[in-house]
Formats: sequence, C-alpha cells, structure tokens
Amino acid sequence: QGRTGVTILKGSREMASVDVAALVAALGKKAGFIKAAGQLAKELEEQYSGADEARRTALFEAAKRAASLLRSRYTAIGFWRAGLALFRAADQAFAKSGEAKRGADAAGWVSLADQEIQRLDEADTGAEAAPPPAITPPAPAPPVPPSERTRPTGGIESLLSELIGDVDLQDLARMMEAQGGGGGGGG
Repeated sequence: QGRTGVTILKGSREMASVDVAALVAALGKKAGFIKAAGQLAKELEEQYSGADEARRTALFEAAKRAASLLRSRYTAIGFWRAGLALFRAADQAFAKSGEAKRGADAAGWVSLADQEIQRLDEADTGAEAAPPPAITPPAPAPPVPPSERTRPTGGIESLLSELIGDVDLQDLARMMEAQGGGGGGGG
C-alpha cells in the first residue's frame, strides 16, 4: 500500500482498490477533500456493485462523511461541486445495487448539493450584477455670509489672534539676529 491510498488486491484477477479509510482521512483536510471525493466517486462507479457488504458499507459511510463535512466545514463552491459528483456516483451505485435506503440518502445529498451550488452561484452573480451602493458623504453646510460670521471669543483661535496682534515684527527680527538666527532685516 502506497501513500496514495491505493491497495492492489490479488485473487483470481488483479483489481486496484482504494483504501477507503485513507480517503476518509483525506476528506477531513481541505487540501485533500476534492481529490478524495473524486477517488471515492470513481470507486463507487467502478467497484461498488462487485464489492462485499463491508466494503459497500465503508463506501457509503465515506460518502456520508463527505456530506457531513460539506454541511459543517467546507462551504466554498468548489467543495460542493466535488461533493455533488461524489453523491451522484453514490446515488447511481446504490440504485444499480437495489439499495433503497442508501439510495434515498444519496438522493438527499444530491439535492442538498444542488441547492447549495445554486445558492452560491446566485450569491456570486448577484454580487457582480449589483455592486454595493456607494457611500455618499453628507452634503456640505451652506457657506455663512461674512456679515453673519462671529469672531471667536475663546479657545485657541482667540489666543492666536491675541498673540499675533501683540507681536512687534521689528522686535522679533532684532531678537533673532541677536541670537544668531539671522532675521535678514538689517541692511
């Protein structure tokens, strides 16, 4: 048995058989789900009808696990599409083998996957067709005519006004020259 989960069974004829337990483990990892679902679908299509009951049960449980993972963890559309292919293969395999109960479960999974894919497709299409409304800033306040403007009576504006009014620019230039700041005003 290699790392791919494939075992070669020998008997009257050689048959490649998937290690279902390894594929179930791969389903549990996002990176392995899609590939494992594809391998399970292929196994269901090619080997289910000739498999013994233990193997059929293992394949059924693997498909059931995939459905559970899709409902609980893997919500992206790619996972659902891989699941849908698996569920369709399971539905056909169970129907060919005359297994009504398993067939009903698989039909339910197919329906669920179809609905979820349709919902996700509509959500994607809706998002592209109608972009979210633009956020518009509030309208600016109308300008106040100069005759209605008031002079601030306090705060920083008032303080700055007083300071600027009290500065004698010639005195400021002389002080800067004396301190080595160069004021450039002497000639």
